[in-house]
Amino acid sequence: MNTATTSETQTSTRLRLRQRVAQVSDRFAEDAGRLAARLESYKDRSSSKPKIALTQVRGLENVAYTTLKVSDITDYVKKQIGRRRWPLELGEDLLAAFDRLQPEVRRIAKDMGVQDKDLPRQTHLLLCREYVKHLAAHFIYQRRLRGEEEEER
Repeated sequence: MNTATTSETQTSTRLRLRQRVAQVSDRFAEDAGRLAARLESYKDRSSSKPKIALTQVRGLENVAYTTLKVSDITDYVKKQIGRRRWPLELGEDLLAAFDRLQPEVRRIAKDMGVQDKDLPRQTHLLLCREYVKHLAAHFIYQRRLRGEEEEER
């Protein structure tokens, strides 16, 4: 196979992968919405202010969309938990949500029928990004419903 054909095949595979991820994304939007509502409504015990700041959710989005590894996303969540910026239970629920994507990762990788050892990693990363996208959208929406204005633009 020449270089042009290999490049076209890789582009075709990436496009098909993105299409498959888009097809299943809405399956976990509801789960992400429930978790976002819990994150948004979690209050600091010492005040009535929300414990989870919009900047933390935006930070999660930023990590998810700039990294090439799922472990960077999970490490961000673990750091937020460790710094006590996110409650342990809710942070662990988010980590578990990323793990719950694994069956879909395997299904998509199998359905793609491509012999690429990196396909499961790419698939999991794309699914995690979709989950974070849903989580952030629901979080911001819930804040608006509660009458809180967006902190930053």
